[in-house]
Amino acid sequence: MLTEIPRNGATDNPEEATARRRMVPWLRAAIILVAGAALIVSCGGDEALNEDDFVGMWVSNDGVYVQFNENGTLTVSGSPDGNAEGNVERGQWNLDGSEFTWAGDEDSPSCAGQASRYTVEPAGNGAVKWTAIGGDPCPGRASDLRTGPMRPYNP
Repeated sequence: MLTEIPRNGATDNPEEATARRRMVPWLRAAIILVAGAALIVSCGGDEALNEDDFVGMWVSNDGVYVQFNENGTLTVSGSPDGNAEGNVERGQWNLDGSEFTWAGDEDSPSCAGQASRYTVEPAGNGAVKWTAIGGDPCPGRASDLRTGPMRPYNP
Protein backbone atom coordinates (compact mmCIF):
# COMPACT_ATOMS: atom_id res chain seq x y z
CA MET A 1 0.00 0.00 0.00
CA LEU A 2 1.34 3.38 -0.98
CA THR A 3 1.10 6.30 1.39
CA GLU A 4 0.54 9.65 -0.17
CA ILE A 5 3.05 12.30 0.88
CA PRO A 6 1.36 15.56 1.89
CA ARG A 7 2.21 18.59 -0.27
CA ASN A 8 3.66 21.85 1.05
CA GLY A 9 4.13 20.52 4.55
CA ALA A 10 0.44 19.72 4.97
CA THR A 11 -0.37 17.36 7.77
CA ASP A 12 -3.35 15.49 9.07
CA ASN A 13 -2.39 16.41 12.64
CA PRO A 14 -4.26 19.64 13.54
CA GLU A 15 -1.86 20.54 16.37
CA GLU A 16 1.13 20.29 14.04
CA ALA A 17 -0.63 22.37 11.40
CA THR A 18 -1.44 25.06 14.00
CA ALA A 19 2.17 25.10 15.22
CA ARG A 20 3.42 25.59 11.66
CA ARG A 21 0.97 28.43 11.04
CA ARG A 22 2.18 30.15 14.22
CA MET A 23 5.79 29.74 13.14
CA VAL A 24 5.33 31.41 9.73
CA PRO A 25 5.10 35.05 10.98
CA TRP A 26 8.20 34.54 13.17
CA LEU A 27 10.07 33.02 10.27
CA ARG A 28 9.09 35.94 8.03
CA ALA A 29 10.20 38.44 10.69
CA ALA A 30 13.55 36.67 11.07
CA ILE A 31 14.12 36.73 7.31
CA ILE A 32 13.27 40.44 7.15
CA LEU A 33 15.63 41.22 10.05
CA VAL A 34 18.51 39.29 8.50
CA ALA A 35 17.94 40.90 5.10
CA GLY A 36 17.74 44.36 6.71
CA ALA A 37 20.96 43.81 8.64
CA ALA A 38 22.72 42.66 5.49
CA LEU A 39 21.48 45.75 3.65
CA ILE A 40 22.68 48.08 6.42
CA VAL A 41 26.11 46.46 6.49
CA SER A 42 26.52 46.47 2.71
CA CYS A 43 25.17 50.01 2.25
CA GLY A 44 26.29 51.37 5.58
CA GLY A 45 28.20 54.23 4.04
CA ASP A 46 31.85 55.09 4.13
CA GLU A 47 34.38 52.76 5.65
CA ALA A 48 36.86 53.71 8.35
CA LEU A 49 39.41 56.33 7.35
CA ASN A 50 43.11 55.60 7.02
CA GLU A 51 46.20 57.81 6.63
CA ASP A 52 46.16 57.50 2.84
CA ASP A 53 42.71 59.13 2.82
CA PHE A 54 44.18 62.33 4.30
CA VAL A 55 47.29 62.77 2.16
CA GLY A 56 46.73 65.74 -0.14
CA MET A 57 45.15 69.19 -0.09
CA TRP A 58 41.95 69.75 1.92
CA VAL A 59 39.71 72.79 2.35
CA SER A 60 37.37 73.80 5.18
CA ASN A 61 33.98 75.47 4.69
CA ASP A 62 35.49 78.84 5.53
CA GLY A 63 38.30 78.60 2.96
CA VAL A 64 41.22 77.35 5.03
CA TYR A 65 43.49 75.01 3.07
CA VAL A 66 45.45 72.20 4.69
CA GLN A 67 48.11 70.14 2.95
CA PHE A 68 48.55 66.78 4.71
CA ASN A 69 51.85 65.26 3.61
CA GLU A 70 52.68 61.57 3.53
CA ASN A 71 55.59 62.10 5.95
CA GLY A 72 53.21 63.30 8.71
CA THR A 73 53.76 67.04 8.26
CA LEU A 74 51.07 69.57 7.41
CA THR A 75 50.74 73.13 6.18
CA VAL A 76 47.72 75.34 6.88
CA SER A 77 47.13 78.39 4.71
CA GLY A 78 44.46 80.72 3.40
CA SER A 79 45.18 79.72 -0.19
CA PRO A 80 45.69 76.44 -2.03
CA ASP A 81 49.23 77.39 -3.07
CA GLY A 82 50.32 77.62 0.59
CA ASN A 83 50.91 81.37 0.56
CA ALA A 84 48.73 83.51 2.78
CA GLU A 85 50.78 86.66 3.34
CA GLY A 86 53.07 85.02 5.90
CA ASN A 87 50.29 83.49 7.98
CA VAL A 88 51.19 79.88 7.28
CA GLU A 89 50.93 77.28 10.02
CA ARG A 90 53.11 74.19 9.97
CA GLY A 91 52.87 71.11 12.09
CA GLN A 92 52.53 67.35 12.28
CA TRP A 93 49.60 65.00 12.06
CA ASN A 94 48.90 61.38 12.91
CA LEU A 95 45.90 59.10 12.60
CA ASP A 96 45.38 56.23 15.03
CA GLY A 97 42.07 54.50 14.27
CA SER A 98 39.53 57.31 14.29
CA GLU A 99 41.68 59.56 16.49
CA PHE A 100 43.53 62.31 14.66
CA THR A 101 46.34 64.20 16.41
CA TRP A 102 47.22 67.65 15.04
CA ALA A 103 50.19 69.56 16.48
CA GLY A 104 51.55 72.97 15.54
CA ASP A 105 55.31 73.48 15.10
CA GLU A 106 57.07 75.61 17.75
CA ASP A 107 57.49 78.49 15.29
CA SER A 108 53.93 78.52 13.92
CA PRO A 109 52.29 81.94 14.25
CA SER A 110 48.99 80.85 15.87
CA CYS A 111 49.24 77.30 17.22
CA ALA A 112 52.91 77.15 18.25
CA GLY A 113 53.55 73.89 20.05
CA GLN A 114 49.85 73.30 20.64
CA ALA A 115 48.57 69.79 20.02
CA SER A 116 45.01 68.60 19.96
CA ARG A 117 43.14 65.40 19.33
CA TYR A 118 40.04 64.95 17.22
CA THR A 119 37.85 62.05 16.26
CA VAL A 120 37.35 61.93 12.53
CA GLU A 121 34.53 60.26 10.67
CA PRO A 122 33.33 60.19 7.08
CA ALA A 123 30.71 62.85 6.38
CA GLY A 124 29.76 61.81 2.84
CA ASN A 125 31.18 62.72 -0.57
CA GLY A 126 34.76 62.36 0.69
CA ALA A 127 34.32 64.97 3.45
CA VAL A 128 35.44 64.39 7.04
CA LYS A 129 33.72 65.52 10.23
CA TRP A 130 36.03 66.60 13.08
CA THR A 131 35.09 66.43 16.77
CA ALA A 132 37.53 67.73 19.38
CA ILE A 133 38.47 65.38 22.20
CA GLY A 134 38.69 67.49 25.34
CA GLY A 135 38.88 70.82 23.53
CA ASP A 136 41.55 72.41 21.36
CA PRO A 137 44.03 74.92 22.86
CA CYS A 138 44.36 76.64 19.48
CA PRO A 139 41.23 78.77 18.90
CA GLY A 140 41.91 79.30 15.19
CA ARG A 141 42.23 75.60 14.44
CA ALA A 142 39.18 74.78 16.57
CA SER A 143 37.16 77.41 14.71
CA ASP A 144 38.27 76.17 11.30
CA LEU A 145 37.27 72.59 12.10
CA ARG A 146 33.93 73.55 13.69
CA THR A 147 32.68 75.27 10.52
CA GLY A 148 31.65 71.93 9.08
CA PRO A 149 33.21 68.96 7.38
CA MET A 150 36.55 69.42 5.67
CA ARG A 151 36.75 68.02 2.15
CA PRO A 152 39.48 67.18 -0.34
CA TYR A 153 40.35 70.20 -2.48
CA ASN A 154 39.52 69.73 -6.14
CA PRO A 155 40.35 72.89 -8.14
